[in-house]
Amino acid sequence: MRTFIAVDIPEKIRNIIAEVGAELKKEFSGITIVKELEMHITLQFLGEIRDEKINSIIEAMKAVEMQSFEASINGIGLFDARVIYAQVTKGKENFKTLYSIIEEKLNERDIYSENRDYIPHVTIARIKQHIESQKLYSKIHPYLNKEFGSFLVKHFALKKSTLTPNGPIYEDLYQRELF
Repeated sequence: MRTFIAVDIPEKIRNIIAEVGAELKKEFSGITIVKELEMHITLQFLGEIRDEKINSIIEAMKAVEMQSFEASINGIGLFDARVIYAQVTKGKENFKTLYSIIEEKLNERDIYSENRDYIPHVTIARIKQHIESQKLYSKIHPYLNKEFGSFLVKHFALKKSTLTPNGPIYEDLYQRELF
């Protein structure tokens, strides 16, 4: 099964991010907007995992000890001119710490994750067709410093992702509380 570990974001913040996505979609037919209910902050993308590994992943998550923390999402940016995202500003270092702890606990159980530079963010849209850079930047410029909101990160979850023709469907398999 296809899995990842993520932090859910509050509905109020998702609503605001989704509004920005809808505005951008009006301008660019070549982008795919992330559905509001699917918006989250990925901590670890695990990909295809055999069912028998799920318990090991849950045990790794149970071994994570970290305090809850305040986070805020402000402004938007681009990854490789292919992904439009909302930036995590406050709490960015806490997310990086949480990412590293989870990665360490997974590795201890021979479950290896992406092993990449981690940038906490919420994906707004994926660019599927070429968009002239100047036009793209002019449309995202008003949102560079947009405040989406703050929230307390109290837990993270192991999620199953089922790919369908209408987009992915996410299901929580386990949720780990922070203290």
